[in-house]
Order: sequence, then structure tokens, then C-alpha cells
Amino acid sequence: MPAVHVTGAVVPGQRYSACGLTLEADAPIGGLGAAARDAAVDVSVALHAGLPVPPADPSDRAWYVSPHLDAAGTPALVAASRPADGSRWLRYSEGAAFRIEPTGARVDVWWQAPLTEADAATYLLGPVLAFVMRLRGRVPLHASAVAIGGRAVLFAGDAGAGKSTTAGAFATLAFPVLSDDLVPVLEEAGGPCAAPGYPRLSLCADAAEALLGPEARLPRFSPTYEKRYLSLDGETFYPAPLPIGQVFVLSGAGPADQAPEFHGLGARHGLMALLRHTYGSYLIDKDMRAREFDVLARLATAVPVYELKLGTALVELKAHCARLAEWLQRPAAAGQPARVR
Repeated sequence: MPAVHVTGAVVPGQRYSACGLTLEADAPIGGLGAAARDAAVDVSVALHAGLPVPPADPSDRAWYVSPHLDAAGTPALVAASRPADGSRWLRYSEGAAFRIEPTGARVDVWWQAPLTEADAATYLLGPVLAFVMRLRGRVPLHASAVAIGGRAVLFAGDAGAGKSTTAGAFATLAFPVLSDDLVPVLEEAGGPCAAPGYPRLSLCADAAEALLGPEARLPRFSPTYEKRYLSLDGETFYPAPLPIGQVFVLSGAGPADQAPEFHGLGARHGLMALLRHTYGSYLIDKDMRAREFDVLARLATAVPVYELKLGTALVELKAHCARLAEWLQRPAAAGQPARVR
């Protein structure tokens, strides 16, 4: 371990804002928006480019082993703690490893070929940062969020449910994206809020073409990752926290031409739906689970949670989202579970 210098201070570098946290990294991280130079640093990030991935230590204690195996039979993820210093290690079979300090104040990053720095950043800004949030007492939802009428409207769901595509459709309708795929829930004096993520939106190639036109040629996150990303700007990204107005749980698609159809779940069933759609829940311990339950119970009590079905046709999605946005901006929308025509 001495060769990788995981205990030395991170060389001061660029400060970034992501998911309600200020990150300071010793090398550039693509896609992030800059934070103020005098912003207090929440998480220091050391990117160990060109250094070998440190091996596991015999003292490491695994608390999670993924049931998903790669072609060589290796678990996709092994999460372990190291008793000597209390650090947590997340090791991905693709060749990335992350050391996280007990408080989440520092993250060390290694990767090996064929992974690139962009691949390491994708892990860092997804599951790793979500776990850092857990260590800091925050609860991340597996959702995307858009800003409508001064409030955050969240779209939660399983992988592939259409969260990012739905957010992208709203962005084309001049409703800025607050966060994509991972939405941190903040508890403020005035009620629950959603923190902004960072100014990129993940899209599959067919979704990008449907939303942006056949000429859309979005760049890939990396050579090893199929999804594309749309860079968001001052008009399509909302950079500040917003109070949460509604949460829609995407629950399967209806017929291709079906108008948006949704119904309120109520506080109890809304809580159960939210618990099913937190980010990285497989890594949390009982204290984090208790914190999650408390935060989401308060969210489901304070904010209406709906089950939402949209048609399957991508070409109709923008029209469906326009109808939904019009309904959301009505004064009494929160009390009107309905079919939007």
C-alpha cells in the first residue's frame, strides 16, 4: 500500500459541484460544473491515473458480494471494510477500485485497462457518490428530476424504466433538468428538497434521435459504455436545490398511443414505492436503512407520490410530457389524480 499514497493530502485542484456536494479533485473530472473557489470542500478525490489497482488486503471484511458474475465468474462488485483504518473499498470486476474514508470525506480512485478515466468517473459519480451520501446521512433516490413551476418533479423507477428519457423530453420543452438518475433528498426547514446533480443527461441512441432529431450525434460516455450523454447548459440545467413538488414512479408502459395515466399512492404505499427506488440500497447497513426509512416516510407524507404509466412510443413522449407539465402547473394539480388528455 505505501506505493499508492492513500493517506497523503489531495493536491488542491478544481472544485466541482455535484449532487449537493462540493468535490475537490487533483485532476479534471469531465462533465462536472465548477464550484466557487471558496466553497467548503465536502469530498476530496484523488485520481491515481497510471498506478496499479491495489490488491485486497487479507484483513478486508466483505459486507456485500454481488450475485452477478462476469464472464470469468468474478462478482461484479465486492464491497469490503478494512479494520485497520475503517475505510470502505468498492471493487468492480471491470477493473475499477475505490477507497472511501469512514466519513466519506475522501475518495481514492484507481482503474485499469480497458477502463478509461471516463469509466472511472462514471462509477465515481454514480454508485460511489451515492454511497458517500449514505455515509453523510443523505438519502439518494434512483430517479431523475426536472424543474417545473419552481418545484422539483421526480421520476423514479427501475433501470430502463425511462427516467432519463422522460427528463430529456421535459428539457426539450424548456423545463430544465435538475438531476439525472440519482437525486439526493435534502431535508430543509420548509420541507423536502432535491439537490441538483451535474449538467449531463444520459440517453440511449434511439431516445436521443426521438427527442433531438435524426441528426443527433451525441458522444458516448466512454469507449466501453454504450450510452450517450447530452451536455446541459444554463437553459437546460437547474443548478440549485428545489422543494420537491411531486414524485412519479414509472411503472411500466401502456399502449403506444396511451395518454399519461397516473393515480396517487397515498403516504403508506408511496413510502413503499420510494423504498424500492433508492440508489445503492444493497450497500447500506441497518443505521443507514433506518435513516432512509425516516427520511422517505417524511417525504411520502409531505409530497404526493403517484404511479405513472406512459405510452411506449418515443415519438409521442414529448407530447405526453407537455400534457403532464400543463397539468402540473394547474393550481390544484396535487389533488387531481387523473388521466391527462
